[in-house]
Amino acid sequence: MTATGPSALELLRAARAQRGTLKAGMADYLEHLTVRSYSPQSVEFRAHMLWYFACWCEERGLTSPTQVTRPLVQRYQRHLFYYRKANGQPLTAGTQYGRLQVVQMCFRYLVREGQLPANPAADIDLPRKVRSLPKAVLTQKELEAVLAV
Repeated sequence: MTATGPSALELLRAARAQRGTLKAGMADYLEHLTVRSYSPQSVEFRAHMLWYFACWCEERGLTSPTQVTRPLVQRYQRHLFYYRKANGQPLTAGTQYGRLQVVQMCFRYLVREGQLPANPAADIDLPRKVRSLPKAVLTQKELEAVLAV
């Protein structure tokens, strides 16, 4: 439980009783990660990313994993691209990538476990991760000192 209420992981685990729902499938995936010894922080992070997708789907009346299609996942990707945080800033490409990648991995698991015939997120082109140069570069004097050692 967080200071503001139950965590995304707790909410998804509570949904496991509703077999066949998107949230129950997500809870199965998170349990799979836990059994495979993923760290609690990794599992909670993935739960948080999946929670965003589950809520987005529910707003559109989609509650079953079989209702999720490739065009729907593409629509979610566009939603992430155009979404603006409270401060007016867009989500970074890294955040968009993280949210979509977790959705891909969850659906891959559901297919592998026989809960879905195909992965609707399998061929989604993920946003490119922005790679920036290091901010702190050694000065000539610092570089000479390092090389002198």
